[in-house]
Amino acid sequence: RGDFITSPEVGPLFGTVLARAVDACWRDLGSPEGFTIVDVGAGPGTLARSVLSAAPECLRHGGKYVAVETAAAQRESHPDGIESVAALPDGPLDGVVIANELLDNLAFRLFVFDGGWREAYVVDAGDGRFS
Repeated sequence: RGDFITSPEVGPLFGTVLARAVDACWRDLGSPEGFTIVDVGAGPGTLARSVLSAAPECLRHGGKYVAVETAAAQRESHPDGIESVAALPDGPLDGVVIANELLDNLAFRLFVFDGGWREAYVVDAGDGRFS
């Protein structure tokens, strides 16, 4: 369908594993009611569907799933059972913020440590190779 595919689109396993990790965070925080999963850059809601399908315990105990997506067309595809919004919720919350689809679209600088810190680059070697 395009030039890449993300983990949630491969199948439900990623969402299932994430649901279990979220439940662990919920328990570590004392199992608060009103626990919120915020999925930033939720796209069409593929990850939300997988997480909901895994039925995390935190959502069965008063928690909610908030899918943040700026594109109205994408929000129309979000599944029932979640709060679909165009902007991050205001104020503090008890929960986790997931940015699986957001972070792979942001440019960033990469630093490596090999005896000292330096910035890493990809360089065109001029002969069709990169180093």
